[in-house]
Amino acid sequence: MKLSHRLVGILAAATVGVLGMPSEARAEYPDPGLYVGIYGGGTLKLNDWNLGEAPRSDRDLQPKSAPVVGLRLGYHILPQLIGEVGGAYMPLESTNGEPNTGFKYDVDLFYHLLSSDFSPFLGLGTGAHLTKDDGDLGGDNDIQVHVSLGARGLLTDHIALRGEVRDYWVDSYSTFGGNNIELTLGLDIYPFGSSAPPPAPADSDGDGVVDADDACPDVPGLAIHKGCPDRDNDSVPDHLDQCPDEPGDPARNGCPAPDKDGDGVLDADDLCPDVPGEVAFQGCLDSDRDGVYDHEDRCPQEHGLKEFKGCPDKDGDKVPDIDDKCPDQPGLPEHNGCVPEEVAKFTGAIKGINFETGSARILPSSFPVLDDAVKVLTEYKSLRLKIDGHTDNQGLADKNQKLSEERAASVKAYLVSKGIDESRLVTAGHGDTKPVEDNATPKGRAANRRIEFSILAQ
Repeated sequence: MKLSHRLVGILAAATVGVLGMPSEARAEYPDPGLYVGIYGGGTLKLNDWNLGEAPRSDRDLQPKSAPVVGLRLGYHILPQLIGEVGGAYMPLESTNGEPNTGFKYDVDLFYHLLSSDFSPFLGLGTGAHLTKDDGDLGGDNDIQVHVSLGARGLLTDHIALRGEVRDYWVDSYSTFGGNNIELTLGLDIYPFGSSAPPPAPADSDGDGVVDADDACPDVPGLAIHKGCPDRDNDSVPDHLDQCPDEPGDPARNGCPAPDKDGDGVLDADDLCPDVPGEVAFQGCLDSDRDGVYDHEDRCPQEHGLKEFKGCPDKDGDKVPDIDDKCPDQPGLPEHNGCVPEEVAKFTGAIKGINFETGSARILPSSFPVLDDAVKVLTEYKSLRLKIDGHTDNQGLADKNQKLSEERAASVKAYLVSKGIDESRLVTAGHGDTKPVEDNATPKGRAANRRIEFSILAQ
């Protein structure tokens, strides 16, 4: 146990010593590099160690903890990955107190956790422990596997100090094997040495661009501009920028393009270059947000339609309100949005359109009225009508609804048969849901059985 404490102390002191060395005293590991090493330390037996030819029943005859002295040969496969072989002499003493000769050999892979000249490392390996037939243990050869943890640092260009702890899995009297801990300290010698890194190229202004490549070596700048600054970040370096404190256009030597009205839209892109506007509207104004810019909008303070140059059309008759003499009632464009007197006669409930009782068949007495409607529709080509059918409340509501729809459709069919385009006519049935008079009297029921015409928006 005293040996264990002493070796741990040596390893810690060596690690601190390497870490504390000034950086200029340390070199870089050869890449790749060959080395030979010499080391010493001790093996600490933690439990049963069945090494020797004694019968397994004789568990009291085992090696004790022992010193280790060895040699190793290694090679940097990669800068941080090392392959190594080694062997060591182990003067063993049995539990009976007799001396025995022991050896071990190892094959290992190590990985440096850092790429610097000092680094902790991890290792994994295998090998064997051997005893000669010159003592009470007898001759033996046992396979072992082990893991390693250590640290290594260059002292000079040729020599590295190395401390290491290994945990060996060894043959034992127990089912799962035994454990030995090995503590060693040694030197690894690189016969070819290591090359000192070349001096860093000069960078007078400390901007990360070496003087040889720096177009402005005395002023910190940007690599993208070959070490020259660009204060206004307009991709034109200051020494070439005619407006170095104002972001501009590279095509204008770093100066901004003109914007006469100062609205943030350059004159070349500004549809209204003499009037301050909004970027979203290409430098123009759209006060009512209807998509028609004020300079083209006939109604700039009223949200309108593009087809009417920004003016609304409340009644939907295709005549903008600004030109519509009847803006609250759908009319005809050719009559300034109003309804001519002869057309007005065919709005609302149309008297004289009658049907057989309980049927959608039009009575012949209705034909003159419908023919007059055909004349009006023929004269006013832009006129579109909605035909609504209504009934009284006699009978079932479902049947009344169906009857009202069929009567409206019969009227449409008559008008279409006289040459009126059916796309100009729309029908609907309302059954007994919209009475205009009291269904309790014959007169009221007669008034509620009706056909209504209304002018549709264009």
